Amino acid sequence: MRVAVHGSDCDGIISAALILLKYPDAKITFINNPWEASSINEPLDIVIDLPKTMNCKANIDHHESNYRRLAEEGRLTEKDMVSPSAPAAAKLVADYFNIRGGIADELVEMAVAADTGKHTEKTLKLDRVIKLLHDDDEGRVRLAKLLAEKGAAFIEDEWFREQYAKLKDIEKLDEWLSEVAESIENPKGLFVFVDEEGTIPYYAAKDIAHKLLARGCDTVAVAYSDPNSPRRLKVSIRVNENSSTDARRIAEPLGGGGHVKAAGVTLEAKDMLLFLRMLAERSPSRKVTYLRLQPPR
Repeated sequence: MRVAVHGSDCDGIISAALILLKYPDAKITFINNPWEASSINEPLDIVIDLPKTMNCKANIDHHESNYRRLAEEGRLTEKDMVSPSAPAAAKLVADYFNIRGGIADELVEMAVAADTGKHTEKTLKLDRVIKLLHDDDEGRVRLAKLLAEKGAAFIEDEWFREQYAKLKDIEKLDEWLSEVAESIENPKGLFVFVDEEGTIPYYAAKDIAHKLLARGCDTVAVAYSDPNSPRRLKVSIRVNENSSTDARRIAEPLGGGGHVKAAGVTLEAKDMLLFLRMLAERSPSRKVTYLRLQPPR
């Protein structure tokens, strides 16, 4: 079984873990950026949480942009399971292979929490370690195998704790980000753009978004340096669960994509002003609060 998965978030790594539950000897290929999937020429059995490649037998995904593209091109087959209504790709993997009960259910629950912007302490720590291992395929395979073996109990594993300990001053950084979020006056309904370029570690880039949304912000866009695209900036868009804002409608015109509550796009510096204008157009007040983060000394 040859499988390619999205390798830079919880949903992709958990999907890999589910595959390993079903096929322990599966060969897993990790793709960090979805647009790189189109360059894969090798034959694959399954492509998960990524756009369908030309030489794969089946695609399991829940991105609407992928679904629309495949439908327009006539490339959807009965072997595919591409459903934009699914809360996570891992949920589709479990359904596709009829993986049920015990560890499988724990894994799906974690993937859904992470991919719908409802991170728990466990999934947030998992996400940080995944970001830490962004260029370490051997480490990601080990992490997927750990999840397949222990499910939600991965958090107690000694190796996982060793990886998490490599994250520099994460507790102090988390405390400081909480203080920043608390310093925003009257946050309810705000559209916030957070500029983190070159300041916040990659593994903690999205943490401020969750804190601002918890305080009542409508939409938070975080621009940060991505080691996988060093010459461009990654922008993560997160929307409050009580908001009618559609994150995809902000990301897709600039070549990005994702889901209603969580989307993303990779931009060159020259496109950032256009992005801010588009973000402001979605705001009822036509305003965006700009926040430039500088880590504490």
